[in-house]
Amino acid sequence: LERDDMEQSMSGTMRDGSSGANDLDFGSDYVAVRFQEVSLPQGATIVSARIEFTAKNNWTAVVTDMSVRAEASDDAAFLDVTDTYNISDRTVTSASAPWVPGDWVAGTRYSTPDLTAVVQEIVDRGGWASGNAMLFRLDGTGFPTTTTGHREAQSREVGQAIGPMLYI
Repeated sequence: LERDDMEQSMSGTMRDGSSGANDLDFGSDYVAVRFQEVSLPQGATIVSARIEFTAKNNWTAVVTDMSVRAEASDDAAFLDVTDTYNISDRTVTSASAPWVPGDWVAGTRYSTPDLTAVVQEIVDRGGWASGNAMLFRLDGTGFPTTTTGHREAQSREVGQAIGPMLYI
């Protein structure tokens, strides 16, 4: 089952939006979002980049560290819900952006920090071509284990029109 948005637990179990919640839990150990057909030529100079997420619920609890990286590949493959460790086993960029989301209000859009260096590392790859896919991994292993310390965002899967958006 191929997907563009997915979560992975530390045990390697994959969970997609069709499993009932239709969301991305940043309290999970790993979250990945994949964007198809990114129209950037190889070697393009990236001036700014970010991903926006729509909050599914209200969350005000303290959140600790999270980092955003991209899969270090020329054309990121779909995520597969039947393949354990399908997020953490992927090689990621050396560039990353730390993110500590503040309070979230349901229905509001929130942006990652600037991902220019992360995206630049991908488009500078020799095999990158305009129209390829990019996958971003959000590592939330510093989050509290209780449900009060994580953030939930809408997933694009299962027809969600307000899922993650990549802006470059």
